[in-house]
Amino acid sequence: MKNQQKPTPPAKGSPEYQKNRVRSARGSLITALALTAVNCLLLLALGAEDTRYFLFSIWFPYTKVLEAMLLGAYLRLVSAGIMTGVFIVCAVFWNKSKAFPVTALVIFVLDCLYMVWWVVNYQAAASMIVDILFHIWALVSLIQGCLGAFALDKQQASAQVFRGPEL
Repeated sequence: MKNQQKPTPPAKGSPEYQKNRVRSARGSLITALALTAVNCLLLLALGAEDTRYFLFSIWFPYTKVLEAMLLGAYLRLVSAGIMTGVFIVCAVFWNKSKAFPVTALVIFVLDCLYMVWWVVNYQAAASMIVDILFHIWALVSLIQGCLGAFALDKQQASAQVFRGPEL
């Protein structure tokens, strides 16, 4: 058996470290979107009376699909689709501009506030503990990704300032 050395992680604050933070946050957003899609499709396929739920959902789209199923207010599906669409656009264009991670973070914060409102109004904290923990995880990940994007941008700007003339 050979002694295999583990690759050393990038130094904290290095460009590679910041890229990893940004990449990880994008992966967290994509994971949250995928789980939300699974739950919304389960809800649409099995009906609102079925209680199957897979781990975690971005709360606003899921509840709007649920309300559409229970109340027959299918216009709420449009609001769920718009929010999900904005998240998808942010995930696709994540590396193009800092605006996309920031937009995803702001909308996710609003989703978290909506979830807090839901928990308080419906007194459902105990049954939603997994959702609450996943929201905290995704929120921390998105914050780290935004911080990484800004730090990476700052590092790239300072590298351009101090770079000598090209030959």
